[in-house]
Amino acid sequence: MFYDKLMLGRCFTPFCFLEDFLKNKMNIKLLSIAIIGSMVISGCLPTKVPVIKTRIVKTAEIKLNEVNFNPLRNEGIKITMKPIFGKATSQFPQLIKTSIPFNFIKKEKRWSHKYKQNVWKNIKHNGNLVNFPMLPLPIFEVSITNSTKHVMKLSNAIMALEDSAGNIFDALNKKGARQYVKQALRSALIAKNAPNDKINSAVNIADLHSDLLLIHLIDHDFKVLPGRTKKGFLAFNYGNFTNKDFKKFIYEQVHLNIQLLEIPVNVDKAGKAAETTNFSFNFDVKINSKEEKYTTYVWK
Repeated sequence: MFYDKLMLGRCFTPFCFLEDFLKNKMNIKLLSIAIIGSMVISGCLPTKVPVIKTRIVKTAEIKLNEVNFNPLRNEGIKITMKPIFGKATSQFPQLIKTSIPFNFIKKEKRWSHKYKQNVWKNIKHNGNLVNFPMLPLPIFEVSITNSTKHVMKLSNAIMALEDSAGNIFDALNKKGARQYVKQALRSALIAKNAPNDKINSAVNIADLHSDLLLIHLIDHDFKVLPGRTKKGFLAFNYGNFTNKDFKKFIYEQVHLNIQLLEIPVNVDKAGKAAETTNFSFNFDVKINSKEEKYTTYVWK
């Protein structure tokens, strides 16, 4: 091509080479790659480099204080209790939902090529809520053995937890558990930027209420037949709806005291409690802190 132009007397400078070169799109692409490559080699473009940083990681331990342990003795009833939180929740899949799908539509501004400006559009959001607690943490697994000759009913029992600051929390019943799930879902979806008017429809809450029925909650409807052992879960409404709320609550504690009062150990002919006793669990809370190194990446 250059030879033809030269013969016509229209190309007398080296720029004709560049003109022919740029007319070929493939050559333009190759030129761009060559330029970028040379910039990377010469260090002109920023690159991500690893940086090691340190952070403080806190963990909690909740252990029964056996020195201040007040068991039921010679009453024909035995009760044991252990806290469930953190890694221990993985042993109880009915208490922690590993994944809850959600979806909602939210009006957001997006660039319009048609109008050449940002316009309001309905944007669909979907994803999963991960490791969602069905009851407020910490939860307590309770085992009750009834060696008496009567049915042990908790219909009139008083079940409460007192924290280090003297705050008293009543045990959750089934209605309270449903209210907790609703509020915890609301908090989780707000964190996902769901609008208020879409929260109730973003998740199939009916399925979660059905899942709650699979949890043997220890409330006033709980009963143990004679000569039987029955396990259940004791939960309290601390107002912890997110993992951040739980950590804030537990890191402020030194001890937790659980009182089970008015437990029937003997009944009259009508089946009403003729004799009751009290049960107390004292748990010590220890917060451990340690440094942990992690790697992050920064542009340089």
